[in-house]
Amino acid sequence: IRVWNGGSLVMANSTVLAMPRFGGFWFGGGEGLARLEYYNCRFGRVGDSPDELSDELPDWMVGKDEDDPVEIRIRRLGRDPFDRDPGSFWVPARPPVPRGFLSGRE
Repeated sequence: IRVWNGGSLVMANSTVLAMPRFGGFWFGGGEGLARLEYYNCRFGRVGDSPDELSDELPDWMVGKDEDDPVEIRIRRLGRDPFDRDPGSFWVPARPPVPRGFLSGRE
């Protein structure tokens, strides 16, 4: 997931998996602020079992170019930031889980 300077991403009720040896988030675009806020999310590597996932965004998942002056702000939210009222546009759905992912089997 790329978040550019001046950009803001808010995620809720999500699982983010990165391929081994890769990060999950990259921040960049030069001088400026890039924000990521998340609520009730899980993070890990493709192939991790559910008990190996973290509810805190691990440092290894966050990357940026060393010479990029972008300012990164990451915040874990304490409550759902989205309006889930039945009158809103949110519709609950069960996400698909590809065969073999999060199964706990090798």
